Amino acid sequence: MPCCGRCNLAKSDLDTVIKPIINPYIDEPSDHLYVSLLKIKSKPGSIPGVNTVIELDLNNSRLITARGYLLSEIENITERISRKIIEFKNSTTVRVKSNRLGELLNLIDDLEDLMHPSHAYSFFCRAIIKSEDEYEQAKLIILAEVEN
Repeated sequence: MPCCGRCNLAKSDLDTVIKPIINPYIDEPSDHLYVSLLKIKSKPGSIPGVNTVIELDLNNSRLITARGYLLSEIENITERISRKIIEFKNSTTVRVKSNRLGELLNLIDDLEDLMHPSHAYSFFCRAIIKSEDEYEQAKLIILAEVEN
């Protein structure tokens, strides 16, 4: 959950002793925050979560627009994964099956890049991707094939 320049500016003179916010190098953001549609919300009772959402303005229109774009990208990738899973299961030769597996691996890599901690929207992407059945199905297929 890296911080952009605008967030850094927003917290530049914030006294985090008085108003504690989430430090992603120390705190696990998912202990304090969750994703609801395109918004980042504080979990009930999390003071650092509430402060982070408010002080860093995590639901401004710029961020919501960016999350909308990412949601569309994630949905496009998971739809492609869904088709590749069907093609993988319907493969009639070892070569075709191997090719479909490679394509699944590439698509999973694309999603995992979005979830990598260095990605500016990794928290949002992780929450969305981890809730996608296609992602989990593809991971299981890949794991089963690697074990064979």
